[in-house]
Amino acid sequence: MRLASQFLAAICLLTPATAGTRDGSQDHNVIENFLSLEWEAGTGDVPDDFILARPGEEGIAVDRSGRLFVMDEDRMKVFDSTGGPLQIVGGPGQGPGEFENCRRITISETGFLTVSSGNAIQTVHVFSPELEFLDRYNYRSQERLTGFFSERERRASRPRRVVSYSLNDRMYYVETRDRAGGFAGPRWETLVHESYGTIQVLCDYSVTNFISIEGVGTSFDFLGALHSDVLENRRVVYSHTVFDVEQTEEGSFYLLRIERLDGGDQVVIRRRYTPVPVVDDDIAPWREGFADISDPRSRQAFEDLSREVDRRLSDTTHKAPLARLLADRHYIFAVTYTMRDGSHLLTDVFEADTGAYLSSVYMPCHSYGEPGISLIRDGFAYEVSDYWSEEPEEPTVRRYRIDSRVYGPH
Repeated sequence: MRLASQFLAAICLLTPATAGTRDGSQDHNVIENFLSLEWEAGTGDVPDDFILARPGEEGIAVDRSGRLFVMDEDRMKVFDSTGGPLQIVGGPGQGPGEFENCRRITISETGFLTVSSGNAIQTVHVFSPELEFLDRYNYRSQERLTGFFSERERRASRPRRVVSYSLNDRMYYVETRDRAGGFAGPRWETLVHESYGTIQVLCDYSVTNFISIEGVGTSFDFLGALHSDVLENRRVVYSHTVFDVEQTEEGSFYLLRIERLDGGDQVVIRRRYTPVPVVDDDIAPWREGFADISDPRSRQAFEDLSREVDRRLSDTTHKAPLARLLADRHYIFAVTYTMRDGSHLLTDVFEADTGAYLSSVYMPCHSYGEPGISLIRDGFAYEVSDYWSEEPEEPTVRRYRIDSRVYGPH
């Protein structure tokens, strides 16, 4: 377990032994042309209810049968394994099985679906593998979890992701703040496993990418962030791209950590990478997002924050090593910031059981260098179209088949 702050000293007995580090060189077995488009969902000749309006990268999930679930317009739009419309679950509202500003969805290996809101409402919905509504609760009402942080002088801010293995067995990716620090005070990113009343902290890191001034703030992932995804057999892979980095005479290395929810040895994968310089274009989308501010007070607040961003970036020479972590069964895709042709990001592929490096690919990226693929399941990659760019595409979700060579020899 990786600790980047101090509050876990009281529960250090939960720290598993480390089985060993799997070392990797910078040699790349690059697989070219590894994606083959199979279909697009939510566009074309489909019923109006299934037309996608504003799907988000965190708002798609796929189950073992290949069904695609998309949170869109406060509805769960379900498509079959060929991309065809299947059913609509729920709708706008505050009742059982209804959604209010819900943008995130996950499916665990047990088939339970979890839908969570993307704002201060912090509502979590749980469905069975048969799409039967099971539970709806407010994250802040979870007394064991919020009390656990409160005892450590933390305020649980919001869950970034919730994965339900059952109604009493969940993993949370949580953001917390110092209770006395206010808006600009210390923040943390934490993976927590709550099972039948027992709480285990898998990792806990100080937030490094948040920049604020006088009640206004922003964050940039290339300054460092906690990336994670779930593996099969109740495991999680994670890396904080500031704290899980080694700088040696041999070069720069990122570390991937694999943790079992049920305890046991931790596996650490070590991989060399090439640092990528920070350039002005990295914050261009952020500046453009405030270009049309007309309110004088809001304009002044943005200008003050912009100066603080410039000051912070003047001390930063290189980006963090990873832009995203994706998991597929027992395979890990580590998306780096190394770019080719301005449209593809170098991605290293590993086998989680052994920690072995398998191959590298160049993942497509969207405008401003953001990773395009947001989900990989059972040998297929899923992409939410770049409909918010300067040259917007039609909102849709694409499925690609991944070349089997990516997963190593069979």
